Amino acid sequence: MRKLLLVALVLVGLSVSWRSQPPAWDQVVPPAEAFYRASIIKSIQTGTCSATGTNTCNATLTTAVNSTSTIILDNGQITADSSTPGIGSYSRKVLAGSTTVTGTCANTTPALNCTADFTAIEFFPNVLSATGVQRGVITIGAAQTSNIATITAVVTSKTAIVSCGWTGQVSVGNNSAINETRLVLTNSTTVTASINTVPGAATYACWQTAEFKG
Repeated sequence: MRKLLLVALVLVGLSVSWRSQPPAWDQVVPPAEAFYRASIIKSIQTGTCSATGTNTCNATLTTAVNSTSTIILDNGQITADSSTPGIGSYSRKVLAGSTTVTGTCANTTPALNCTADFTAIEFFPNVLSATGVQRGVITIGAAQTSNIATITAVVTSKTAIVSCGWTGQVSVGNNSAINETRLVLTNSTTVTASINTVPGAATYACWQTAEFKG
């Protein structure tokens, strides 16, 4: 009985030690993660990027992240859009490095005062596949209603596509709402961005793909 109790205590101790392992442990021991970690998320950081009299700004993350395992969520923006009608008062946010998120507001003149918000979510190692997070910006030309980006092949049934915002402009007098973008993982190597109507000016759609293990 005493031996059984001792073994039980040792196992409990091992279980506790596994749960308290630093993230580096994940790089050594692949997916038995469910046995020692309750979450797949390593960190969540929120931020604000403020641009005054310009269309771009940078926000610094408090803690450095791994860009191949981090996605940026678009939390919207506030824009001083009181000039020419038709300016798309929207924004896109791109993870530009381990500690930098670059925000871009409406891609047109005049430059706007813009406050753009985002959330950075970093996953633990071994949660995503070797492909990890891919990202980019698709340009939809002034005479186009769609365009594509070619990515490293992923398993579509295990891949999420995440918008990180968009910027654009429609012809003066039109409603900028028609310029909102739609993102689709068309196949294992293609992301397609589309809009409703030919805008008369370029539209920029910010995209990310995250392929999970499973």
